[in-house]
Amino acid sequence: MGEHQEASKLCSKVIEYEPCNVKALFRRAQAYLRINELEKAEIDIRKALEVDPNNRDVKVMYKELKNKQKQYAQHEVEIFSTMLSRLA
Repeated sequence: MGEHQEASKLCSKVIEYEPCNVKALFRRAQAYLRINELEKAEIDIRKALEVDPNNRDVKVMYKELKNKQKQYAQHEVEIFSTMLSRLA
């Protein structure tokens, strides 16, 4: 987990100087995905797709992000339904 946080920091430095650097956006989004910062990952992926809409790797990562978001939503539903069933 520490490696992914460090990678996101390094990529952020690159993005400060080059906001449209697709590789840095891709790597930072990848790091965010690994530490479950899904909102931040989505922002970077969308920005990378704006700069290079034909980048296959970014498109694949976008699909991975959507799958993780779907799994997370299902997990939340399970947690809340369990909580509500215990209250009743």
